Amino acid sequence: MWQAWSGWPPARKRLAVLAAAGVAVALGVWSWVSRPQFVPLYSRLDVEEAARVVQALQQAGVPYRLTGAGTTVEVPRDRVYAARLQLASQGLPRSGGVGFELFDRNNFGATELVQRVNLHRALAGELVRSIETLEAVESARVHLAIPEDRLFQDETTSPSASVVVALRPGASLSSGQVRAIRHLVASSVEGLSPERVTVVDTRGRLLSAGQEDPSGANAAQLGEREQVEAALQQRVQGMLDQVLGPGRAIARVSADVDFSRRQVEQESFLPDQRAPTSEVTVEESYAGRGGLPPGGPATVSVPSYAQAPPAASGSEYRRRESRTTYQVTRRVERAVSVGGIRRISVAVLVDRRVPPAAVQALEAAVAAGVGLDRRRGDVLVVQTVDLPAGTEEPAATARVPTPTGRTGLAPWVLTGAAAAAAVLVAAVVLLVLRRRRRARAVTVETLQPAPVPPPPAPEPEEDEEERVLRALREREESREAAVRRELQRMAQERPADIAAVIKSWMAEK
Repeated sequence: MWQAWSGWPPARKRLAVLAAAGVAVALGVWSWVSRPQFVPLYSRLDVEEAARVVQALQQAGVPYRLTGAGTTVEVPRDRVYAARLQLASQGLPRSGGVGFELFDRNNFGATELVQRVNLHRALAGELVRSIETLEAVESARVHLAIPEDRLFQDETTSPSASVVVALRPGASLSSGQVRAIRHLVASSVEGLSPERVTVVDTRGRLLSAGQEDPSGANAAQLGEREQVEAALQQRVQGMLDQVLGPGRAIARVSADVDFSRRQVEQESFLPDQRAPTSEVTVEESYAGRGGLPPGGPATVSVPSYAQAPPAASGSEYRRRESRTTYQVTRRVERAVSVGGIRRISVAVLVDRRVPPAAVQALEAAVAAGVGLDRRRGDVLVVQTVDLPAGTEEPAATARVPTPTGRTGLAPWVLTGAAAAAAVLVAAVVLLVLRRRRRARAVTVETLQPAPVPPPPAPEPEEDEEERVLRALREREESREAAVRRELQRMAQERPADIAAVIKSWMAEK
């Protein structure tokens, strides 16, 4: 083989080396693409929890890989969901704590204190599992402070709770989600109010309104104020960008919001309007033969009775009394007023290249756009400054996780790249071979000037008889040539018959 290689010309050797290198590169790319791609199965696990997960994967025969200092377990992409289901059937991972399955096994020897502690553990574990279902929450811990029941009511204290959440990278909890977590915890514990639930994150930031802000506003009120400021600022900035172009003006808005609630009750009487509320009518009658009884009819209990004079037999007594009670019309009005915006401060920085007339027009437009009211102390400041090019605020781009955890490219992209590399190598090899063939086929020859033959002499004109005789001779010659070719063909195909004919000719002679 070495002799054959030595006998090859240098061009062929270079072509063979290039083809071998191309095939090696294509095989390397294909093997790198076709090997399994590992994706995270579970991340940020404890050492004990990671050990249990790895042991379960080894027993199931699932290939795995540890990253992140042993806190992240990765498996092949096509087996990640099956592995999670299989581990979930075994109760792994257990980092979220235990739930009410703690009471699946009866422990008759447990004391009342142990049962109460287990109940608190199970309740906290169930709350952790519920909170971790939120998309932005990666893990959570719940601490419950539930006091014991007391004999006297004045000795009891209210329960409280605290929640610590670890958010996913780039995620955040809105004020509505924080309120939902507080109400979830409060509704799960008897006697717990949402105001006594505190929510913090792993960075130490207070996310709930369980603690008041030094300025007097809680977290929910601060979030509402930020929403008002963001809405007004977006309105002003959008108007400036459409008029002047992006990057030629900057707007900032600060709002003082009143969060107080007032309830006003007003009661008024209408003396001109009255309505009867009750009416009583009393009628009495008496007829008899004797006189009235001594003392008169009910004179002792009813002073209004008139003393009737003594009468003869056959006397008669009648009385009618009517009483009506009227009530003056009364009107009661109750109004609940919610605080609003107390004051707005707007600052606008405009590029100095903008004409002054346009700046004045923009000042009036901004004042009308945000609803500026000078009477309540609103302030609008517009200044011209030198803004560098590209001053506009970059928009926040969402980080989209790539489908592969190693290179960020889809598998079909890598496969296409490998196929393209192979095609490119084949095209280079074919191009070199074609050029070599063309180089061999083309020969360079030096052209010599060929002598120009003299023009043929004009033939003498023939008469009619000579032309006829020449045509007859050519016809005979062509006939003899045809007979000769036919005899040669027969001699090749039937040599025995031709030999017998020649022998008969010779015998006749």
